[in-house]
Amino acid sequence: MKTKKIIFIIPMSFFLIFGYVSCKNKSKSPEFSGNLVWLREKKEALQSSERESRKLFLFFTADECEACDEFIRYTGASPQVEGVLQRYILLKVKNSDPDFENFRDDDRFAELRIKIPFFAIMNSSEEILFKSFDPVETVQTAGTIR
Repeated sequence: MKTKKIIFIIPMSFFLIFGYVSCKNKSKSPEFSGNLVWLREKKEALQSSERESRKLFLFFTADECEACDEFIRYTGASPQVEGVLQRYILLKVKNSDPDFENFRDDDRFAELRIKIPFFAIMNSSEEILFKSFDPVETVQTAGTIR
């Protein structure tokens, strides 16, 4: 009887340990909005930006934020806007994400202490190229940055 317990407990222990590590290392799933793919983690977005030689478009948002929801509707309403954004690695950072706190504590993103939605464009070296509270201005500027 003791042997049967050990045979059951050892595999179960490995399952629990490796299952925990596996879950802990999973990144947040991307979010899809029309033809746009919004990554949800800064590290993944920076790696993609560097690998693909594309700049990052950052969208700082919150749950139940009507202006944030309006921006997502705006991006899907125009093929022209979608075309501009598809040239970028898109990063959506919600105010409940750990990445949000890191951005907010970074003096380069002090605006996040004031309000959201907030938008920024940066390169893979984390150099800020543009930032604004205005979504239309940000998308227009995104269309001119090469």
